[in-house]
Amino acid sequence: MQQSSNLYSTGLQSFSALLGGGDYSDYYRNEHIYGELEIRNVLPRFHVQLSVNHENHRSFEPDNELDYSLFGWHDTPRENPQINDGNLRSVATTISYGDFNRSSNFGFAGSRNISLSAELSEPGFGSDFDFLNLSMKLDWNFPTFYQRRLFANSLDLHFSGGYSFGELPLQRFGAIDGSLRRFTPFGSLKTRKYLPYRGNKYWLATAEHNFRTIPFELIRLDALVDRGWGLILFGGAGYSKADGDFLPNSVLTNGVHSEIGVA
Repeated sequence: MQQSSNLYSTGLQSFSALLGGGDYSDYYRNEHIYGELEIRNVLPRFHVQLSVNHENHRSFEPDNELDYSLFGWHDTPRENPQINDGNLRSVATTISYGDFNRSSNFGFAGSRNISLSAELSEPGFGSDFDFLNLSMKLDWNFPTFYQRRLFANSLDLHFSGGYSFGELPLQRFGAIDGSLRRFTPFGSLKTRKYLPYRGNKYWLATAEHNFRTIPFELIRLDALVDRGWGLILFGGAGYSKADGDFLPNSVLTNGVHSEIGVA
């Protein structure tokens, strides 16, 4: 994929496309050899990953692109943008705190994880690309009200961002997740429909407070309480920028995209 998602796995995206949901990501051909060293619990809950990568990147030709879904309920797929073809050799490291290799739980359960990543590629490695790409991600959950309950009210915060130096190729650009069809989990911009924003400089900040059934209990709407209805307030903002003429305006925020809502 031309961009990595913090939320949606390749399998989830593929399943959506097979059901006629269209492609969330753009794609390219990547022949990849890598070596990786993982050191877990260097300090309690601190982990380090080191990797060496050799990749051969090529654009897909239009006549090699698939136009298929299981039931034929799909629009004609958009054309994959041409990438910066070449050999990419790099060294990368990630330092993280929290549960090792924990996948996203889409905000259904609180998490406390932080990660900092860096990737360096330069001609001295035999690479056709010259860049330093930095990124970070933070997810943190705070119990707030009624903490003695089995499921306390809670506040979830997410922040992610990236910044690059040099000429970052299109296929290494970062992404701000939007909705996957009608699926709008925590950590996405819910009002960004069906496509992520992309850029070599970007940030995303979101917050969500789950009041659970408490508001309906206070106003004695017992029918809603008995059905387990809850109240959630959410908000978010994101920004992306692309140096040069890599991307069309449709995948840039063109300023700050902000939202606030209730569910």
